[in-house]
Amino acid sequence: KLINELKINYMFYDQISFSEISYKVVAGFTNRLGGMSNVPYASLNLGRFTNDPHANANYELLNHTLIGSTNNWCWLKQNHGNNIVEVETPGFKGEGDGLTTQKTNTFLAVQTADCIPILLAHKNVHFVCALHAGWRGLHNKIIDKFFQLCYSRNLQPEDFCAAIGPHLKSCHFEVTKEFLDFFDDRYFIKTDDKIFFNSSLNVYDQLLQNGINEKQIVHNSPHCTFCQQKLFSYRRDGVTGRQIGFIAIEN
Repeated sequence: KLINELKINYMFYDQISFSEISYKVVAGFTNRLGGMSNVPYASLNLGRFTNDPHANANYELLNHTLIGSTNNWCWLKQNHGNNIVEVETPGFKGEGDGLTTQKTNTFLAVQTADCIPILLAHKNVHFVCALHAGWRGLHNKIIDKFFQLCYSRNLQPEDFCAAIGPHLKSCHFEVTKEFLDFFDDRYFIKTDDKIFFNSSLNVYDQLLQNGINEKQIVHNSPHCTFCQQKLFSYRRDGVTGRQIGFIAIEN
């Protein structure tokens, strides 16, 4: 097995099974446990751009857990936009908020600490994607952008499976009234003096509007990064680390 069973419950938060995929895919969402970083990044900080001298060592730990992944990571300087980068080799790929590949053993990673990690895999064609979607990414239609890329390759939405990772839920996603201009009213929960944004519903709807049906969403995390102390949350802690959502085509 690609996942080391001795460490799976300690280092991973959600291990994702794309059971309908005709080829082998490894995918998951990490938590903050099992790493080497100190406060405020304790402990499995995988944020490439945090001021943490232990982040690289944490990737080494992850490499030992993902047997066979010898530093074949791809990552971006995320900027809350909708740029998606197609990659063929590991390494830093510049600015953007999405990665795709058709290559085996190439681990796509998006870093989050409240934003939504989305993983997608085609059922038959070797083609996987990792998206980072904060509210700006959702507003800028990064999911639409991904499926536009798919159409250009003659890949149809009904042939994909998707997984949605842990993120800031509406219970703690408080926004100002100016925020109401960015999304339809159905995505807001209003009390007498507060407004909360339901990004979970928005990302779900955007997937469905692009042709993904409910059965194709193989994982939709119920976990809120703010509520779960096992997860990094920028809204809760300010200076903090990053967990990742990752996906790769296995050799």
